[in-house]
Amino acid sequence: MDIAPPLIELAARMRSFGDDQAESPSPMEARIRRTVEASLQQWGRVYANITRWRREAYVKKVEPHLEFLLDEKNAFAEGKEA
Repeated sequence: MDIAPPLIELAARMRSFGDDQAESPSPMEARIRRTVEASLQQWGRVYANITRWRREAYVKKVEPHLEFLLDEKNAFAEGKEA
């Protein structure tokens, strides 16, 4: 999980550099930007899965009679605003 802050910082800096340039980014810059964005997307999926696994482990350990909540996909908020 410690990889997120440096990736976010790198993505923010790359976006700010892109705003200053009048011409389109070089092929190398475009490739690096896509790589950083793909890494952030993969980190987001991993974080969501780990959060889900922690929630499942907690419910199964502490409140096993509430396991039915885990069956409902809409029981917990997901998405950007969650």
